[in-house]
Amino acid sequence: MTDTRSRERKARLLFVDDEQALLDGLRQSLHKERKRWDMEFAAGGDAGLAAAQAGEFDVVISDIAMPKMSGTEFLQRFSKLQPSS
Repeated sequence: MTDTRSRERKARLLFVDDEQALLDGLRQSLHKERKRWDMEFAAGGDAGLAAAQAGEFDVVISDIAMPKMSGTEFLQRFSKLQPSS
């Protein structure tokens, strides 16, 4: 008998924040979920958009108060690249 979970596609999550220490903390805290989720961590809106151009994500979690590009602007631009996320 084969475990069906091993054949299921892992959900892809993108975390976007301008604070690298926060992203590092999330990466460490969520390390145990790596078998369930494929996680990517982007330092700022530009890096998040580059990640969006490189692959599709099921879920996006973004800081709202980022200096160069606000989280609101990032999410608006992201949704144009990936409307189903």
